[in-house]
Amino acid sequence: MSIELSRHGPALTAARLADVAGQDLPADYRDWMLERNGGVLSESAHLPGDVSGVSVRAFLTVDDSAGRGGYDFADFLRSYEGRYPEGFLPVAVDASSNLILLDTGYEQPGSVWFWDHEGEADEDEPPRTDNIVKIADTFTEFLDRLTTGFTAEEEAFIREAAARATVTKGPYEPPGGFTFGEKK
Repeated sequence: MSIELSRHGPALTAARLADVAGQDLPADYRDWMLERNGGVLSESAHLPGDVSGVSVRAFLTVDDSAGRGGYDFADFLRSYEGRYPEGFLPVAVDASSNLILLDTGYEQPGSVWFWDHEGEADEDEPPRTDNIVKIADTFTEFLDRLTTGFTAEEEAFIREAAARATVTKGPYEPPGGFTFGEKK
């Protein structure tokens, strides 16, 4: 794992984790939570080469609603109830309120999925599945792939995009001046 947590949740027992998240958690996720109890990343992380937009700002914590970042497990379960398909458990969130989900009975228990809230169903509809994508076969694989750095290809793309960007000094004035609703 090439990420660092700037803070993590309070000490957590296996019994309390099971109370909140269920009994049938994959061992790698359960062990990671018992050691760290989630937490906020020092810097947002992403999966190198991934095109789905996956990033992580924080891992959800148990019994931490007062404070170390506002990423309390129970709060997220209440807020997102019925919004993602059954058989998943939210374990992390990005800066745009998209979720990282752990498969607990959907397709491949233990696998990790990205849920894009931009594609979620309307309030009167059941959760959709076309806005989720599997991103790792296990939680450990997901952690191992997370990084705050960029691949050489990503760095090159960023440099090229920056080189194409144009900057105009001084105040902006559109061609033809400002019209403020005047008809031409």
